[in-house]
Amino acid sequence: MEMLKRKYFHRILTKKILSQGQVLTKNSKSFYYNEDRREDKYMRVYSIFNIKKQYQSFVFGRERMLLEMVAKIDDQKESSAKKQLSYICEPMEGKVEGKIYEHLQKCFPDMHWIGDYLGFEHKLKGRIKIKVYEYYIEAICEGSRMLDLDLFQCLSQMNDSFLAFNKEEYECGWLKPVKYASYR
Repeated sequence: MEMLKRKYFHRILTKKILSQGQVLTKNSKSFYYNEDRREDKYMRVYSIFNIKKQYQSFVFGRERMLLEMVAKIDDQKESSAKKQLSYICEPMEGKVEGKIYEHLQKCFPDMHWIGDYLGFEHKLKGRIKIKVYEYYIEAICEGSRMLDLDLFQCLSQMNDSFLAFNKEEYECGWLKPVKYASYR
């Protein structure tokens, strides 16, 4: 009974806050109520790194440690974590950035620029915005996780060494899982 009261109170509170135009966060995830579809949606932010081939076997099995290191980057401007990531990750500048955008255009033909971000919207799945930084790709996904999977599948066709992190939900994983690791 107590659980039903909490859910009912949460729904009323959500409607009240959103009618006032305020932002509501729930467990550090962006949360909003969509009146059209009558469903809750979450925004997920992924940081996708291209791990150098020679360090893949080293990183394999240590993804959580790398996730903790990635989480520290936002907290500090100059940190040793940035230097360590620049050592094990391929830079995504120039030609590589162009190839990434080109490949994404093939997978999602309706992509268009929204400021600094390349955006795509699917009627049923949701929307996604992508920006390439020096050592990682930032992907902001709203809606169904199926769109996230479409993005990951598209990027994994291009390269098999992408590793994605979702810091808010403490998730990480290879876009194309490593089949074996040699510890020589």
